Amino acid sequence: MNIVRLSRSHICIAEPLATAVFKNQSQALWVYDVSKKRLLISGVNNRWFSKIHRAQLLLLKSKNTFGEKALSVRHILIDYGLKDDDRHLAYELKKKARILKIMF
Repeated sequence: MNIVRLSRSHICIAEPLATAVFKNQSQALWVYDVSKKRLLISGVNNRWFSKIHRAQLLLLKSKNTFGEKALSVRHILIDYGLKDDDRHLAYELKKKARILKIMF
């Protein structure tokens, strides 16, 4: 199973991981760490994340009936000069903090 992947400028996150990070939220907070080339994502209700980082909002879309979630990241790919080819993405979950780190 592809847990986290980039597909057509969307980050697609499989159900078990999406539920662990976002629960039933419809928006996500994000910040791109240029020095480590990683995207940090958390649910919109994560007040700690929004206080520590200058996070921005993204719409969290339901991709299919299997619970997969998708985030449109086209603007992030363009702004930071990241490759937009479809591929699997390495990730790390900080379960207690409910933060998903996606490496580019």
